[in-house]
Amino acid sequence: FAASNSQFTMVLCSLVLNFNTAALWAVTYTFTPEIFPTSLRTSAMGVCSAIARISGILTSFLGGVLLKEAQILSLMAYALSYAVVSLVAAVLLRELDMTGVPLCNLEG
Repeated sequence: FAASNSQFTMVLCSLVLNFNTAALWAVTYTFTPEIFPTSLRTSAMGVCSAIARISGILTSFLGGVLLKEAQILSLMAYALSYAVVSLVAAVLLRELDMTGVPLCNLEG
């Protein structure tokens, strides 16, 4: 992707990345509220949203700084951040299964 000289390949990879990112956010905003007790749900989602906005600002800045050095550094930073978040989520959420759990058992 980073080493591609073809405009078609760059556009295609960008579209695939954008589609996957949109799907990830849809899953995140559907699943995340369910892991918090009802009494904390809106506050927890507000904190999560604020952290996401701050991260977006920092990521854009970091990407620009790294892009000045080398294009591959910028792309590797993004790939590494996705990998770290994926691993942390997989470890922390592997035992979280709320299938069939009544809502009365989830309220705090």
